Amino acid sequence: MLTASCASPPPPVAPAPPPYPPAPAIAWSSGADGTVETEPACEHPEHASVTGWYTGTWGKVYLEQRGDRVVGSYVCCGGGRIEGTLVGDVIEFRWDETYIAGRGVFRRVAPDRLSGSWWGPNSHSHGGPWELVRVR
Repeated sequence: MLTASCASPPPPVAPAPPPYPPAPAIAWSSGADGTVETEPACEHPEHASVTGWYTGTWGKVYLEQRGDRVVGSYVCCGGGRIEGTLVGDVIEFRWDETYIAGRGVFRRVAPDRLSGSWWGPNSHSHGGPWELVRVR
């Protein structure tokens, strides 16, 4: 005789963690059909992607670039997300945490270095420096 059980199945076993926190799940789609966009390789170093892991003023940061769009996440302050636009060597972005958000700007000052600042939700002035150096 079979009996029904209401117990939940055990959770899946998690794989071993990577050396850095995992990259955020970022969906890049070109439309309602969900097709994935690909980015061609850069021919000129000044147009190289900013995608990668960084360390800096506020700890570890992961950025991913597709075209002129840049999204990412950071570990500091309970974690947060970055979403912005790259024009030339400047990324203008919005940062969001659980209970607060603001804006900021990064400028690529070297192939693996971004220098910038952030400000809070009620300010249009400098909130503080935010320096990043790519580690991988």
